[in-house]
Amino acid sequence: MTPTLPEPTTDIEVVKSDLAEHGFCFLADALDSQYIEDLSNDLRDICAFERETGIAQLDGGKGLLAHDGVNQRVWGLFHKGAKFRELLKHEAVMGIVRSVIGDSILLSAHAANIAKEGGAEMQLHTDQWWMPQPVADSAPSIMAGDISRNHVPDAPSSTPISIAPTAVVNVIWMLVDFTRENGATRVVPGSHRLGKYPREGGWKESEVQQACAPAGTALLIDGRIWHGTGANIGGEERLAVLTTFCGPQFRQQENFTLSTDRKLIKELDADTLELLGFRAWNGYGRSSHPTDEWVMPE
Repeated sequence: MTPTLPEPTTDIEVVKSDLAEHGFCFLADALDSQYIEDLSNDLRDICAFERETGIAQLDGGKGLLAHDGVNQRVWGLFHKGAKFRELLKHEAVMGIVRSVIGDSILLSAHAANIAKEGGAEMQLHTDQWWMPQPVADSAPSIMAGDISRNHVPDAPSSTPISIAPTAVVNVIWMLVDFTRENGATRVVPGSHRLGKYPREGGWKESEVQQACAPAGTALLIDGRIWHGTGANIGGEERLAVLTTFCGPQFRQQENFTLSTDRKLIKELDADTLELLGFRAWNGYGRSSHPTDEWVMPE
């Protein structure tokens, strides 16, 4: 029997239930048409500028670290316009993220992925591949400092299955309709509960679903779920903003305390500064005395 998969909804409790059960969910109408247009125009302008100045990252869809292909990545959106920063104030989305990770969260990355015609499928992966898995007391395991993208441990075989908790939630803001043709995100429903990393050939294609939904939808995915960008086989450009959050114990993808403009820092409210990592967490992330609550560059 094929399970009933999530559909876009504005019912927050259904969204949370879908995320827990399937590892992904759709919040419908997260963005209105004017906001979508503004973000899309700004993003296209940034993409054009980065191509013209030779700093654009173009990849074929197979991995974040590739540097050739037709898809375009845009990094550091937090610094590239107030409209992008406003996404971090979306009450419904932020509430859902906190319902999974907890009250204390960090912004790990704020970026964009433009999947263009001819872009290949991205290899299935998880967004918390770096998370050490639970192990039996006597079982051999990969040391935390030796984990890499090519050396990811699985949880040991056990009954019931041991799985790491959710440490990451990724929000994909759809600026166009996500369709099979334009490379809608591929997901394996329920894979967040397997305690395993997706190995080459370790899944059946029939297990993979594409997360198709209208523009304005926010797709939220558990950091443990197997997923990847789909192949754009002839659809329109697939524009999306990707916002990643993590628990306060973990290293962010972007070092915002270093990358954020000093003038901008002075304009940010306390909630945003905390998201960026300027607030110490139980004495961690500090730059001076353990009781200092905030980290300021000056």
